[in-house]
Amino acid sequence: MNGIIRAKTNGEQTFNLFGEPIVNTISFGSNIPCKYQAANRNDIVETGDGTFQQASFIITTQIMDFKATHIELLDDNGNVVCRKDVRSLEVLKSIGRVKILI
Repeated sequence: MNGIIRAKTNGEQTFNLFGEPIVNTISFGSNIPCKYQAANRNDIVETGDGTFQQASFIITTQIMDFKATHIELLDDNGNVVCRKDVRSLEVLKSIGRVKILI
């Protein structure tokens, strides 16, 4: 399916008069066109501590320099499908796309 991904942007930390941190709202960057599909049982990702988890979605985009640790996935109507951490990001140079597993 066609969709849009947006990378989470880190806001600047602010503090109140007492030096306590103020909670920033979550914001996302510009819209990047993508294609996505639900993952199947074979789409397993290592979490880094020796355990494995099944990915929720497989996303591909033509933006070759895309990098993010948390993204928002929207359908082609602009409805939020999910907001998740990126589990795996792989550059597929032979076909000119980036494959993202969330």
